[in-house]
Amino acid sequence: MRVSIAAGVLAVLIISTGSAAAQQPELPKWDAGASFGLLFGDGWYAGTHSYGEPHAAYHFEAGRFWTTHLKTDYAVVLTHDSHSSDYIRYPVPGVPGAYAFIDHDRRLTGFSGALTYQFFENQMMHPFVSTGVQIGVNDDHAYRGSQVYTSNRITYTVPALDTRESVTLVRPFVAFGAKSYFNERTFLKSEFAMGFNGDGVSHSILRLGFGVDF
Repeated sequence: MRVSIAAGVLAVLIISTGSAAAQQPELPKWDAGASFGLLFGDGWYAGTHSYGEPHAAYHFEAGRFWTTHLKTDYAVVLTHDSHSSDYIRYPVPGVPGAYAFIDHDRRLTGFSGALTYQFFENQMMHPFVSTGVQIGVNDDHAYRGSQVYTSNRITYTVPALDTRESVTLVRPFVAFGAKSYFNERTFLKSEFAMGFNGDGVSHSILRLGFGVDF
């Protein structure tokens, strides 16, 4: 009798455990999303003294989960043209500190890879931190009209300029933000990222977007 009762209890436990395992949701392997943000700073161009305004940046990204907390992220960044005016030193005999202005129209296309740690295991919000490298391909249109200046009673002329070039630079970056979930799979993502060059912070991006786990 006791053997029959024990066997029955064991069978119930096995069935219950199997049913619970079958109902447990599968953890996501990937996530993907798109976002809109503002890019601040012209630090992709070493040696400039710019006063350009923030400009729009679009992110398209995908991530691969390796654990419930650790993932790798890959992204493409596209921007609108940004305009800035830079000043450079212009050598003129007898005029120390002579300078000239150059206008720039720039467009950045970026590709990045990052390692991300996602905190918590709830259904509401997942703060995260990321670190990685961004490769930026910068299309630069530099131009100016002919300019005439007078300094130390010496008048000098700076000739007109119109050039185009593409520059590829690498910038390490760090980022932090949060994924706020509408349901088990769909989330709102907010993030602030900073890139660095030899002089310190080269640029920053503040962005907001949507995504899905799958």
